[in-house]
Amino acid sequence: MRKLSFLPLLACMLVACGSDALIGEPENILSQQVYVLPSGASLSNDNRSHYVIGDTIYLEANQTYKFYAGYTLNDEPVNEASSLYASLLWELDGQFFNIESFQYAFTSSGIKKGFLETVDLYGDTVRTHFEVLVNTPNRIQLEYPANGYNQVERNNEKGIPLRWKTEGLDPWETAYCTIYASDEKDDIWASSLGTTDCNNNISLKGIVNEDLPSNTVYWAVSMLVTNDAGKGYTTTTDVFSFTTKTEEQSLLTIPVIYRGFPYDQTVNTEIILTNAAGDTLQVVTNSESHSEIQVPVEAQTGLHIYARDISRPEYTANKQEVDIPESTAITASTIYFTDDIPPQLAPNKTSAAHSDTIYFNVIDMGSGVNPAKIRVTSGSDNLTYSFRNSLLAIPNPCKYSCSIVIEGEDYANNPFPNTYWVLENINEQVVISGPFLREGF
Repeated sequence: MRKLSFLPLLACMLVACGSDALIGEPENILSQQVYVLPSGASLSNDNRSHYVIGDTIYLEANQTYKFYAGYTLNDEPVNEASSLYASLLWELDGQFFNIESFQYAFTSSGIKKGFLETVDLYGDTVRTHFEVLVNTPNRIQLEYPANGYNQVERNNEKGIPLRWKTEGLDPWETAYCTIYASDEKDDIWASSLGTTDCNNNISLKGIVNEDLPSNTVYWAVSMLVTNDAGKGYTTTTDVFSFTTKTEEQSLLTIPVIYRGFPYDQTVNTEIILTNAAGDTLQVVTNSESHSEIQVPVEAQTGLHIYARDISRPEYTANKQEVDIPESTAITASTIYFTDDIPPQLAPNKTSAAHSDTIYFNVIDMGSGVNPAKIRVTSGSDNLTYSFRNSLLAIPNPCKYSCSIVIEGEDYANNPFPNTYWVLENINEQVVISGPFLREGF
């Protein structure tokens, strides 16, 4: 890098300038450096070596950076250098600046030219040229097999070709791709098959499990892009899946999910498959609230799927119609069982002895009542109660007469009716009347 030199000053100038004058013994050397900092950062003697650039710097598009002209006098940093030069000029990507520091954001990628030019007090000029390589955003997308493709040949000796498309690779960048594949979606990022140049052709072999009629593979690719300075960027694809053909019957997978249902309880699902003419082909049962049911079926069009819960009639599900291609594993849309019916309350008896506990039946034929949500009040008082086997027991809180409110909900968040009950002590009996609608709630 060229340096600016200052000849020794005349003695008369030393008198005029005082102690701040530059004194040469025999000369003072002023050097310039180009610094590039993140927006908001500041330059100090401790971080100068970190932000100084040489002939080239790699930056990102659409991010703001601070360009800073730094100077040293006899190799010592100068914080206030404006009195040491006559002028300075920046040129960057066709734009000009005449201040020591400015902020700039590149709106396009590519190679950007620039220079910093300083003229000293004697007219000597030094110019520092540099290049900014503005990175193109990198992207990678999976192309083949397409997500959900279910016509992959099971016994392909050459393997399953895997293809992807990359974007944004600049001439100064190198890209390597790591391939991940697993038969369990949750394990995919722990299942690396190896790393290769992103331009190579890859085939996946050894995916056949003879114990299964068909195999589903989840796969993804991560791309590491590095530049000549060693800086790296990593980007990943979405997770795709593909399925091999079956050798005999097609395979239908039916996902089942019960919304708002306790995971520690069982269900009694019945799934009925009928053909287009309405003839029953199969009846399948299931006891898990979150499951995938697999059924071998013949190829056909207009297969109907009906689902119900034998034990919980408040849970309902819509029917489906699917076409079954030959020798294909196909997944139906998820069957969602929903419970939209609130629990109901009724007194076990409409009257009881004055000192007796009052019982209410809590009826729910869906997700079940959530005991943690039950609350019984009389006026502003919270009442004690017990709840077991759908029976709510409340000690009689009334000396003469009062009203009680029973609040709660089932596991599907359907609330109890917005009502209250009246208790009256008549002839040593407590009489229960209601329900009455609670106004304003």
